[in-house]
Amino acid sequence: ALQALQRLRGASGPDQIQEELNSFRSRAKDKQQTTSWLPIFKHLRKPQAYKPLIMMNLLFLCASLTGIVLVMSFAVDFTERAGIKAETYYVAMCIGIVRIVSILIFTWVRNEFGNRNPAIFFGMIMTASITMLTVNVSGLLVLPQWLIGALVLVYVYAGSTSFSNIMLAMLGEVFPTEIRGFASGITTGLGFTTSFVSTKLYPIFVTEFEAYFVFLFFTIFGAVGTLYIYLFLPETHGKTLLEIEDYFKGEQITDTKL
Repeated sequence: ALQALQRLRGASGPDQIQEELNSFRSRAKDKQQTTSWLPIFKHLRKPQAYKPLIMMNLLFLCASLTGIVLVMSFAVDFTERAGIKAETYYVAMCIGIVRIVSILIFTWVRNEFGNRNPAIFFGMIMTASITMLTVNVSGLLVLPQWLIGALVLVYVYAGSTSFSNIMLAMLGEVFPTEIRGFASGITTGLGFTTSFVSTKLYPIFVTEFEAYFVFLFFTIFGAVGTLYIYLFLPETHGKTLLEIEDYFKGEQITDTKL
């Protein structure tokens, strides 16, 4: 257990995670643990519980409103409205491939650079690419077909990394063990619900409004989500659970970078 936890936290020595392991042991031996919901709500009153819960739910909400989830469901329609007049099905196929590639590369990116910096970097790239697509859809700038296709793929790759892969990976890191299952369920439930609602509303919005306003909506929430990551998302990769809890309690570290 000590070796597994050391690899999970990226600790250089067992002494760095010994305290966390001891806390796990004490909780496992606690005879007062129960399946009642009351202890969960009691723990939710603590800042190390409700702060990451609010943070992650807002991030998942922003992720659903950036359009990344919709692109997978309406790939052909999205590429056509982005301005591609031919070979839209090939671009749609490439979108699926890019999504898979982003998951594979994400493991290396996270191990090398953590969570926070890649999320900010790819969030900025995603916002820049959807901004260019919005300008093209508005008619203010006419982009060549190959560039539109490239921007769509960059948008999908960057958005999948910053607002999908990293957010899901952090679910197992930011929540205390007492509420981890409950909080992760609430967060993923909200994420799937907002994704479902946005997927159902997309055909209505693109029919009632011009494509420009839909793309502008994605651009705004891409920028808002990236700014939110920059301001509030801490670096959790390679940190112990106790360090992360201390950050949200505000006892030791006040820097957003943790």
